[in-house]
Amino acid sequence: MTVGDLLKAKSSHISAIRPEAKLQEIAIKLTEERVGLVAVVGRALGPLLGVVSERDVVRAVAAHGPGALDLCVKDVMTEEVFTCTPEQQLDQLLMTMTARRVRHLPVVKDGHLLGMISMGDLVVRLMHDVVYARQAKAAL
Repeated sequence: MTVGDLLKAKSSHISAIRPEAKLQEIAIKLTEERVGLVAVVGRALGPLLGVVSERDVVRAVAAHGPGALDLCVKDVMTEEVFTCTPEQQLDQLLMTMTARRVRHLPVVKDGHLLGMISMGDLVVRLMHDVVYARQAKAAL
């Protein structure tokens, strides 16, 4: 199965924000959307500029105290982002995410953000495959 196949099965919503937004907005977005990472884009699903994770928010608060919530996203975002393409196989993604110790990979094609794949998405898919294989084996 490819990343593109998995994206088709997921919600099409992409959690994104502009670099000028305040960290307070990120904290609210992470909470309300129940996500662990928000993409930072210059315009609606345009080029990916970076990402902000829950960890980035915690690090900013630890370094700057409560005033960190007034910082701009661009001041705390992670700019060096590992990405994947829709054509990649899910097993490749699992190895990449494990080796690089990341829980989310933005899916990018031709410089545009198409979606986000999380480690949770991969685990759910793997569990589905295991259950299906057991059921198929039991039916024999």
